[in-house]
This record gives sequence, C-alpha cells and structure tokens, in this order.
Amino acid sequence: MAIYIIFFQGIWGSICIWYLFFIIYSYVWVVGIKFAPGMAGMVEIVFSSLMFYLCIFLLPVIALAPDVTFKCLQAAFNPSVTDLHKLSEMEQKSESMSERSSLLSSCFSQANGESGRSQQHITMEMNHLSQGSSSQTIRRTSQRPSIGMQV
Repeated sequence: MAIYIIFFQGIWGSICIWYLFFIIYSYVWVVGIKFAPGMAGMVEIVFSSLMFYLCIFLLPVIALAPDVTFKCLQAAFNPSVTDLHKLSEMEQKSESMSERSSLLSSCFSQANGESGRSQQHITMEMNHLSQGSSSQTIRRTSQRPSIGMQV
C-alpha cells in the first residue's frame, strides 16, 4: 500500500512540478533575464488554447483505450488462472454478502416487530451462517411460521 502512495506522489508531483516550471520559465524573459525569448508569455497562449485542454484530457483516454480494451477482451474470452481465481473470490464474496444481508434484514425486521420469528430462529440462522452453510439452508430455516403455529 505504501508503494502506491509513493507512485501516486511521484506521478502527480512531477506533473505539478512541470506546470510550475512552465509558468516560471515563461515569465523569466519578462523579469529581465534575457534567456529563452521565445518562451515569453507562453503561459497565456497555451492556457487559453482549447487544443491544450483537449490534449490534456483526451490524449490519455485515447492512449489507454487499446490497452484497457485488450485486457477486458482477454479476461472475458481467454481468462488466465489469475482471472479465474479473482472471479471465484468475487463470487464467494457476493454469496456471503447476500447471506449476511438476508440475516441482517431478518434481524432488523425482528427488532421492528415485523416478523413472527422467535429469538430461537435468529440464533439458528446465525449458527448456520457461522458454520458456513449454504444460503438455501438459511432460507429454509428462515421461513416465517404461520400465525396458528407455535414457535
């Protein structure tokens, strides 16, 4: 994680330093230092040009589009072992999240008095979830009893 912060600071820091250098270098001739006369007032010309802003925002998108497209198509039609592993992890996470959300919704509905289930059913659901049972087992045990049934 720390290496990403260093990369982030390095990339955006170098961009900021370049803009700062460009602004200072453009005003050197104006101050009286007779160096690079072609750069005098260049900041106003460049920053007022629409082409500059199109290049700043559109060029990275155009340059990265083929790489991103290739990676997406490769992952969709010819996934590597790493891609398959990532997909299986995402599926496991989504299954556990759906079990957790159903458990939380049943607990909140119990707390609000919307459900006819007892504390025993909620405890049984929590036990099933902690044992790693499938969501179908939880759905079977979480069915609401009818009004005439004793819980």
